[in-house]
Amino acid sequence: MNEEGVGDRVRRFRRHRKLTQQALADIAGVDKGYISRLEAGEIADPGIELVERLANALEVSLRHLADPRWYAGETRSLPDWEAAILALPASCLTDEDKDAIVRFVRTIIAAKKTVLVLGAAELAGRFDSLAPI
Repeated sequence: MNEEGVGDRVRRFRRHRKLTQQALADIAGVDKGYISRLEAGEIADPGIELVERLANALEVSLRHLADPRWYAGETRSLPDWEAAILALPASCLTDEDKDAIVRFVRTIIAAKKTVLVLGAAELAGRFDSLAPI
């Protein structure tokens, strides 16, 4: 099994954020060529300072980029569940599968919030207006 490195996770989070390599490089203050080489696996150990800059630019924790086993409570703007799904190795799920799962869970969460906002009384009133079966 091919073990994923920092570059693989940088690519995954960058794509999830819909950023180009150039956009990420600009935000992180690094050369685009460096991002390209990192994602291609040509740079095995980018160093903690660079990983921290990339994590800040991608709005994920340093641990998410440095070590995918660290998930809970470490994201900044991504929910824990979403970051954990995205950090799974490609040997577990494809990027397309991960995106589909994230979209599905977001839909469930949005539906749950809608039910909570409506409130039980209003929701019951909506069902009362339906024709009996």
